[in-house]
Amino acid sequence: MKQPCELIVAKFLPAMRGVLVRTLLNDYGLKQMQVAKALGLTQAAVSHYYNSARGTDPEVLARFPEIAEHARQIAQEVARGSDEAAQSAMICEACHEIRGTENFCKFHHESGRATISFGDVVKLNRRA
Repeated sequence: MKQPCELIVAKFLPAMRGVLVRTLLNDYGLKQMQVAKALGLTQAAVSHYYNSARGTDPEVLARFPEIAEHARQIAQEVARGSDEAAQSAMICEACHEIRGTENFCKFHHESGRATISFGDVVKLNRRA
């Protein structure tokens, strides 16, 4: 059984990073090296995200527009100088929020990775 977090790591985090990198470069005017340092990435990784060699999954971004909104909020904090710990907390909060939706559970099931229902996930989340 594949865990929901595996889907987050494979699909959602790259999509979020792609939007985050493009927002920081395009909207805030940061340089690739500044973005790399702020996000704890290499300049090459930033370039790949910027040029859509990584982090571009149109299906994920279309189905989960909240990814882009979270990424824009995180970009705003990065541009203000927030540290990696604050960024990590915001990313974890975004992923937790997305994971708790029925839309995510359906996506997880459709990916062929799920073995539990949305109702079971909600029950588990309430216990946590």
